[in-house]
Amino acid sequence: MAGFFADLSPIRENRDFRRLWIGQSISNIGNQLTVVAISYQTYLITRSTLMVGMIGLVQLGPSLLGSLFGGSIADAIDRRLVVIWAQVALAMTSAGLFLNIALGHPTMWALFICVAAAAGFQAINNPARGSIIAGIVPKEQLASASALSGITLQTGLILGPALAGLLIASVGLKSLYAIDAVGFTAVLVSAFALPKLHSDEISTPFGIRSVIEGLRYARSNRFLISLIVLDLSSMIFGMPKAVFPALALRIYHGGAEDVGLLYAAPGIGALVGSLFSGWVRHVKFRGRAVVVCMVAWGVSITLLGFIPILVVGLVLLAVAGGADMIGTIFRSAIFQTTVPNRLRGRLNGVFYGSAVSANGLGATEAGVASTIGGANFAIWSGGLLSLIGIVLVLWRYPELLRSTGHDLMEFDEDDAVTRTD
Repeated sequence: MAGFFADLSPIRENRDFRRLWIGQSISNIGNQLTVVAISYQTYLITRSTLMVGMIGLVQLGPSLLGSLFGGSIADAIDRRLVVIWAQVALAMTSAGLFLNIALGHPTMWALFICVAAAAGFQAINNPARGSIIAGIVPKEQLASASALSGITLQTGLILGPALAGLLIASVGLKSLYAIDAVGFTAVLVSAFALPKLHSDEISTPFGIRSVIEGLRYARSNRFLISLIVLDLSSMIFGMPKAVFPALALRIYHGGAEDVGLLYAAPGIGALVGSLFSGWVRHVKFRGRAVVVCMVAWGVSITLLGFIPILVVGLVLLAVAGGADMIGTIFRSAIFQTTVPNRLRGRLNGVFYGSAVSANGLGATEAGVASTIGGANFAIWSGGLLSLIGIVLVLWRYPELLRSTGHDLMEFDEDDAVTRTD
């Protein structure tokens, strides 16, 4: 039974990972405090839900550019330094948000500038941080390390919004930005304690050529590109968060508390999935496991659109969140294990960029579908489309079911040479 729970050996046996994990746990909660604070402050200033929705659009461009060029930076210099400087920059954006309120006349242009900058710096930080994990954790523990990282993320997604409401009511908005700035210092301290972490292989210097090389590798490696396309298909069509308010108020005939429950349910399921993920390190065919997880996601979302019962809806969303988390653990382990070290930062950037794009496009797709046929239609049609997408991906990339995802996939200028079991 012990092997069923999350494997804690990376924390127990690896001091560097333990420090980074603790720092990231603190920072994730601070990040979610800021997410709530930004949305709340935007609504207070503008009284417009459209302006709240604009936050995602403001973040999209910097996130995509930052993820692509951030991966190139992570492959060109010491990845530890990338994380350190990213934390400093992120803390400065939180300080900017704090000053925007503290000076007495908060403005939307200042808020949007800070939000856009933070999205770009976070996108630079994530590929480097993901590559660091593969540099300090043994190959056989990468799946476990990914699961533990997922626990910190989902804990932040649950605790952060809950604490945000209490703190806004008690000590005010600006305190949340101050806490976030302090949270970045936790990762900063842990990163300073890490050894130098740069690729010991010959790498393309930072620049457009480096970015293009990373994109060429992703395109040439059918197994990895199939994982990206599968994730895009499932998230673009099967991400119904944009219609949660309408679902709670019009279908379940509930109130604001039900909206909160709907937003929290996938995170709770994801946290449970992370906690009970000890078995993932024993799975041989990781690509096949990702497919099973995405099918579970699509089926859960489809059923959510047909069953107008709140309790059932919450259970289905929790199942979907758990399946997505397990799938993410497998995808992360595949990327960290199969990509050569000199390209790892850039591929993490491609992976992060595709996830950001999928979330943004998914919200748009759900909103358009809801306008056409209502909240339920948006949900079940999206779920069905995500399942159809899985079938099309498997038809186009049948190797997704055959490849193990445990073997290094090398790359040269002409082609990708894949070695599989």
